[in-house]
Amino acid sequence: MAWLAERAQRAGARVDFATSWRGAERQSDGLRLKHDASTTRMLVGADGPVSTVARDFKLGANSEFLVGVETEYENVRGIDDDRLHCFLDSQLAGGYIGWVIPGAGVTQVGLACSRPAKPRLDEFMKKISTLYDFSAAKAVARRGGLIPVGGRVAPFSAGPVLLIGDAAGIVSPLTAGGIHTALDSGWRAAHAIADYLLDGGAHPGAALDRHYPHFRLKRLLRRVLELNPPNSLYNFLLSSAPFTAAARMVYFHRRGVSSGGKAKSGHGRET
Repeated sequence: MAWLAERAQRAGARVDFATSWRGAERQSDGLRLKHDASTTRMLVGADGPVSTVARDFKLGANSEFLVGVETEYENVRGIDDDRLHCFLDSQLAGGYIGWVIPGAGVTQVGLACSRPAKPRLDEFMKKISTLYDFSAAKAVARRGGLIPVGGRVAPFSAGPVLLIGDAAGIVSPLTAGGIHTALDSGWRAAHAIADYLLDGGAHPGAALDRHYPHFRLKRLLRRVLELNPPNSLYNFLLSSAPFTAAARMVYFHRRGVSSGGKAKSGHGRET
């Protein structure tokens, strides 16, 4: 993030750290921001799954969430360093998974589940303690938050305001993956806004409507996942070839496949 901020500043952007959103007033040529009285012709709401920008301008809002928690540990033993360890558990991670991830000097242990359930990380730790050695482990960081899984919001744009990333619901309803889509939607928004303001191109909302995925298949699969099958069924499916093939397609497909349509980037490139 620091590298991205430095690159933006080098390109001429002004970056204001520790500055909260306080709203804006509409003007004939855009918006006047309340926190410093500056003006803008386009406002991008990139403020997360519960977007204040979306609320203030009456845009679409996320309504379906996973809630996740994660702890980082030092000195966990018995981890395969080249594996992402995933756990299906209807009781503790209904609607999603638990995970153990070898990171840079730490091991990330967490789980998420569909609201209104709450993730019980302590119970998950007890279940996996037979697989990994936590006897010398030390917790060094904790985090938690909401992950939108209802698909893109509507509307995600109106007038001089545009939502991207989690604020726009551009997160896979099935895998809850949102990092790539957040970066991609920001990249597309930047180009669309530049085309609109500098070259008289289409409104960014209209331009991005063609590119933001609808996640039709993954929203359907999300409904199936939230049926919360018993762990005995998970155990059976994990040993079956069709389930393994489906998992590979969902988690390791080339970008654009099964995401609601073929995604195209600028200048005719396809991803």
